[in-house]
Order: sequence, then structure tokens, then C-alpha cells
Amino acid sequence: MIPMDSSAYTGGGLLQDKQLSESQLARKAELIEAGNTAFDDDELTTALDCYHRASIIDSSDAETWCLVGLAYANLDLNEEAWRSYKLALICDPDHLNALWYAGEFLFNNEDFVMARLLIERYANLEEDREKVEEAQEMLAECRRQTADEDLAPPVPAFAGSDDPDDDVDGDESEMDGFEVHGQFDDEDDDFDEDEDYSADNYDDDGEDRFIASLNLDLTSMRAKCTKCGVGLPIDAPYCYNCLAPHLYEVQ
Repeated sequence: MIPMDSSAYTGGGLLQDKQLSESQLARKAELIEAGNTAFDDDELTTALDCYHRASIIDSSDAETWCLVGLAYANLDLNEEAWRSYKLALICDPDHLNALWYAGEFLFNNEDFVMARLLIERYANLEEDREKVEEAQEMLAECRRQTADEDLAPPVPAFAGSDDPDDDVDGDESEMDGFEVHGQFDDEDDDFDEDEDYSADNYDDDGEDRFIASLNLDLTSMRAKCTKCGVGLPIDAPYCYNCLAPHLYEVQ
């Protein structure tokens, strides 16, 4: 299993367990259902918008982050997809869909070493025989693709924290932390239900092969929201001010 330390994330902030009200649970379910319908109809930007809104209501749910990742992946936004799968695995390292979707995503992007680690974990936990057989076929291909390696290269430890005291540069003036920016009411006036926060205008030029990093920077304010311009951590999934999806800049 890829070594991801979830303790630094789930203690507070973005991925803290949420106690949702009945109205929040109903709204989340409504958004997920609408997103699934749109996804099945190949309306991917609509699906992403619905899943994104659901993730704002409950950012501690691994399944929701899986759906966000699937939408991003099908829109060829690989960096955003992988970020979402990492968030899902931090929420629940043994979540079957998170392990499968993340492993399949890495496999499709020819990162066979990391894909093998996730799919092996999935195969060990999955109880459905047909799904296990499918995973074993993918594992066999991973082994074929890495057959020339005597040993798999070491996998770096998962880096990052949402603890405001963990600024890697030691500059606390740049750190506001999740306790200030990460806690939202789903009725926040800054979030316009009628606004289109889709990813239509963002294209993957496809020139560089995707490389899956294990880093996840959720604290240092080194990026900016493309919608409102507020400072954000590099890997924030959405803007903590206007709640728009945070899309990486196309290089």
C-alpha cells in the first residue's frame, strides 16, 4: 500500500468528519444523483459541477471524492483527478472504490508501479470474485510492464499536512490554515447555485506524460483562485472563498 499518513489531515480542517443535517444529507444525495445521471449521459462538465457541489457539503466523504476524480479524469484533467483520488484515500485508505479508481487511473497513465500497489490492496480487500479476477488481470499486466526491474523503486512517503504549523518554508505570515478558510456552511452566500463552475475552458494539451505525485500541499498559500483571485494552497480542491473548483494552471 502507498504510505499515506491520514492522521495529519483528518484531525481537522478540510477532511474533518462532518455531522450533516438532514437537509444537507438530502441535498448531497440530490447532487450525487444528478451527477450520476449527467455522467451516464456523457454530460461530464455537468456531472463535475454536481459532484463538486456535493464535495463542498461533505468534504470528508471518500466516495464523493472518487466521483469528483472520475469526472476530472474523463475530462482529461489528470492532475485534478489524481488530487481527488488522493483526498479519497486520505479520507478512507481502505475504500474499495478509491483504491480501484485510483489504481485504474494510474494504470491507464502507465504508472504501473504505483498502480500495482493500489490494485493489490484492492484485490486483498474485495470480496466479489469477478472484480477480484479483473483486478488480478490488471496486476498481471503491471507485473509484465515492470518485469525488467529487479526491485520496484521506493515509493516516497506521502507529504503534506493541513496543520497550519507545518509550513515547509517556516513563513507563518503566508499561512492562514484550514480553520479559517476551510470551514463552510453549504448556505454560504458567496456560492451562487446558478453560477457555472464547470471546467469547459480548461484543456489538457497532452504534451507531457502525467506523473503522479504523492505530495499534497493543503496549507502553503502559493496558488490563486482563477475566479476570485484569493490565495490558495497549491492542492486545494476548491477555493475557500468563492468555492469554485481549483484547477491547476495549464503549463
